[in-house]
Amino acid sequence: MVNFTPVHTLDYPSPVLSIDVSMNDEYVVAGMINGLVSIRKRESDSSADKTDVIGSVTNIGKVPVKLPDMQVFSHSVSSRDTKEARRSVEQALREFKYVKALHISLDNCYKNQARLLATLGELMRRKGLHRAVVGLEEKSIRKLVAFVTKHIDVPQYFDVLSQTTCVVIDVLEEMIASGLSPSSSLVSGLHTLGRRVQAEQDSLRELLELQGALQMVFSAPHESNPTPLSPSKTQYEPSAGATRELCVNVS
Repeated sequence: MVNFTPVHTLDYPSPVLSIDVSMNDEYVVAGMINGLVSIRKRESDSSADKTDVIGSVTNIGKVPVKLPDMQVFSHSVSSRDTKEARRSVEQALREFKYVKALHISLDNCYKNQARLLATLGELMRRKGLHRAVVGLEEKSIRKLVAFVTKHIDVPQYFDVLSQTTCVVIDVLEEMIASGLSPSSSLVSGLHTLGRRVQAEQDSLRELLELQGALQMVFSAPHESNPTPLSPSKTQYEPSAGATRELCVNVS
């Protein structure tokens, strides 16, 4: 801390929201914007300590049990992300080359979703996602639509992917207004995405209906000696609690 010279750096696949270090400086825990938590363990220089730890953990049969590598196990997403790709994306963002950054992130996006999601989130923060999508080739746009279709039902990804979908639709509207027409494969991909979103809406509607029905059951009056029904009231009238908590399907 005398000359503020960095002695070590830690790379993460997504922007870090919070970070903390254990009291013995052995673990570093970081929470990222994509909903993942990274737990890294400090490597020990002495191999004897590691041997002692492994030997102290045994199962019922007295066979030594090897402890898992916490760094690799909890941060496997980062291990799949190559340093060259990360550096290329970061360099492109520093030079405001948003199209290049998004194109690099789309390569092997199914093997590393975190890198693409982090790039999309950073482009949204910079208000440059529209410019990046406009500069993409139609092949890359189809790949982006396919990625959104596959992961739109993941709660941690929904905010980023829903905004990305809106940007893609805006770009296609501008393309059609300028006299260009998207290919049939791209239109088919958008139809598939629409059906996937509609299926998620139907599932959510059914869950809300079930929640409302359960609330009506739990809010019903429980009386040990119910009074006879008057002519003006029927047994189908809801209770006061049910009238306050009601879910109706208006579709």
